[in-house]
Amino acid sequence: MWFSTFRDHILFALSGHVIFAKICSMLAPQHRSLVYMGYGILAVLVSMGWTFTTLILSHCVLLYSISLVKLRWLCFLAGLTILSTFKMEPFISWQV
Repeated sequence: MWFSTFRDHILFALSGHVIFAKICSMLAPQHRSLVYMGYGILAVLVSMGWTFTTLILSHCVLLYSISLVKLRWLCFLAGLTILSTFKMEPFISWQV
């Protein structure tokens, strides 16, 4: 998917991560995680659109809420389940 559909955006995303990481590490290291989150959401939004951004955010929220239970096997199982949903039908049509 990354090298076929989003081939034009991959250099933008990777170079932006490196540039923003260096700038943020020099200027405001205490806000580095917020800048990374903002850039990551912006990169996914620009390259893939709202539907895929909400899909990824919902997966992140689901994994975070499961991790609060602090059972490693449940987190591992939820992670594998979420990875498998990227190849299931409603999500494949959203990616296209």
